[in-house]
Amino acid sequence: MIQKSYLVKSKGLSNRLTTLIQHKLRNVVKCYSVGDFNLDIEAHTFTFHKIIRVNKTNINGEKVFSGFYTLSNIDDEQCQITIAVQI
Repeated sequence: MIQKSYLVKSKGLSNRLTTLIQHKLRNVVKCYSVGDFNLDIEAHTFTFHKIIRVNKTNINGEKVFSGFYTLSNIDDEQCQITIAVQI
């Protein structure tokens, strides 16, 4: 399991949560993009496919990755998001 934590601004977090998690996942699993991303906000879980890029060609991964995230407030302006991916 890979786990990383990030500090993010809490203002408007609910509007950009899906995009934020996708962007951070690219860094966590070291891929070019994330495809078929499904987010379950109530259970704090997600699933996705990994897309890598080789010689300007996108290669879609067949394996479905899953994971969860946790949000914790640090103060009024910042939150800490922890992303865990099961590999």
